[in-house]
Amino acid sequence: MSTIASRAASDPLLVAWSALLVLSGATWVLGHNDGDAWAVLLIVVACAKARIVAIHFMEVGRAPTSLRLVVEAWTLVVAVGLCAIYLLG
Repeated sequence: MSTIASRAASDPLLVAWSALLVLSGATWVLGHNDGDAWAVLLIVVACAKARIVAIHFMEVGRAPTSLRLVVEAWTLVVAVGLCAIYLLG
């Protein structure tokens, strides 16, 4: 592996950015499908992207544990809540 490639693979922000690109592409592809399961999957992917942004780009990953737990819990509550509202509404 070249020096640039090895540095890129070990850079957490580049890995997070790449994951966001892949998840955004998946959102675009999945958005063309109909059905409740696909909609729930899109909500979960959106919440996963929000978590990546919070942890890596807003640096919650370096914050005190209590703040990180609040962000993790918030992401989970929002994902479950939105899925419940969609499925029950």
